[in-house]
Amino acid sequence: MQLWDWDLGIPVNEMGYLVRHDQYVWDDKFEGKSKVSAAMCDTYGISSLNALKRIQIMMQSTDYMAGQNVNEFDKIFLEAWCKRLGLPNPRPDLLWIDTQTDIEIPEGNSRRLAYMAADHGLCPHNAHRALADVDQTMNILRLHDIQHVLEVAKTPTIEIMALVSYDDREKAKDLHYHAEYENGKFKYWVKTIKEFHLESERIKAGAHFGIKVINAK
Repeated sequence: MQLWDWDLGIPVNEMGYLVRHDQYVWDDKFEGKSKVSAAMCDTYGISSLNALKRIQIMMQSTDYMAGQNVNEFDKIFLEAWCKRLGLPNPRPDLLWIDTQTDIEIPEGNSRRLAYMAADHGLCPHNAHRALADVDQTMNILRLHDIQHVLEVAKTPTIEIMALVSYDDREKAKDLHYHAEYENGKFKYWVKTIKEFHLESERIKAGAHFGIKVINAK
C-alpha cells in the first residue's frame, strides 16, 4: 500500500508485509505464481490484526483508494477482513478507482498489469510482489487525467449483452465480448464496462448489433 501526494507526483508513505494467520488454508499452486510460501508467512509475517490496523491508519489520510481490479477483489477482501476481526470499515463511503475499468486505454490493448505498464512506456518489474504491483499501478494512473478518471470511477460498473445472432458472433468477439455459459451451455455474449462508456459502446456496436444492459454491479 502506498500513500501518494498527487500534486507532488510521488508516494509519501508506503508499506508492504506478509501476514501470518493461524487458520489460513494454503494452496501450493499460489506459491509458484507469487513466490510467497507458507514458511515465509510463518517466519516473517505480522499478525492479521496488526496488518489490518496498519491499513486502516493509512486509509484515514487518503481522499481515494486506487488499484488494479480493486472492485472485484481488494475492496471485497478488505470488507470481509474487517468483518472477520470485528473492526469497522474506517472509510465505507470512500471512492475506489479501479485501473482495470476506470482508465482509458486503446481498444484491444490488454488490461493485465504487466502489459498495461509496457503499453504506457513503463518497465514491468517484480510482478506479483504486492508493493511493486502497487507502485506500477500508481505510475500508470499518473499518466491519465485524474479528473476524468474520477468521473468514470463514480459511475456504476455494468454488464452488457450483445444482441447478435450465432452467425454474426465474430462481430461481438471483435469488440471484445466474451461467451457466457451456464451449466456448460452457451447463454450469450457479454462485456463488462463502466456506465460512463455505455453510449460510446452503443455507437461502436450499432453498425453490427444492438446491446442490452443486463446487470449493474
